[in-house]
Amino acid sequence: MENRRWCPGSSGLAASCATGRWPLLAVVVLGVSVGCSGQGSAETAAVEQAVQAFEGALATQPHEACMMLAPGTLMELETSGTCPAELADLETGAPGQIQSVEVFGTHAMVETAQDTLFLARFDGDGWLVVAAGCVPRVEQPYDCVVEGG
Repeated sequence: MENRRWCPGSSGLAASCATGRWPLLAVVVLGVSVGCSGQGSAETAAVEQAVQAFEGALATQPHEACMMLAPGTLMELETSGTCPAELADLETGAPGQIQSVEVFGTHAMVETAQDTLFLARFDGDGWLVVAAGCVPRVEQPYDCVVEGG
């Protein structure tokens, strides 16, 4: 399996990146550590649904998309203005077809045809977007258009 690393801004991971963000973790390590935890198709379906709802709301209902962001991501985005205005100004493109979903306990990574999104499961709120518009970089954290601090 190809090593991919993950650096969503407010995922709750333990160590910090050189860039001041949370570290990207290799999918192999996460897959092994969570492989026996019982994460199955129900979680995968819930993650897919959250991504489809978020991406669908981006173009026409940025206020709704804001409600699908993790708290830290929403706070970071609103440092420059209101969330709906900031999301409306983003060039995220059309929603992409989901190519893969990987669930790691309370965290997930979703690859679409256009980009990668990171989500976290919050008690009472379900799956929320931690980072979106992400593209991988060699030996570095993903570069994300929307992410928490």
